[in-house]
Amino acid sequence: MKKTTKPLVVGPFKPKKIVPGESISYEVNEYYYGEKPKLDSVVVKAINPSKVVSSLKNAEFDIVRGTTQDLYPEVEKLKYKGYAITGQDELAVSVMYYNVGYYDAQKSLNISDRETPV
Repeated sequence: MKKTTKPLVVGPFKPKKIVPGESISYEVNEYYYGEKPKLDSVVVKAINPSKVVSSLKNAEFDIVRGTTQDLYPEVEKLKYKGYAITGQDELAVSVMYYNVGYYDAQKSLNISDRETPV
């Protein structure tokens, strides 16, 4: 598999340092055509969910995404540190399809039958 060390970037930041499985450091993309970012850099780290609360208590992060709902009570207590829980709309739709009926092999048809148990 071929890997690139110079990815094409069109956003306000470009990768500076990648530590596989741990973190990605970004710096300002000097070729970005839009408004210059107000930050000099961004660091995205992978963290074990069990360490989220202690990391927030130590002010190690500004933003945490993808935590589990069981952490909510502890994170809620950190409002005094300036944190806010904003939530996020789901980015996917979960759909369940039920085949209510049966297949008639002689006619090659799916027959709807509301009496067929799901």
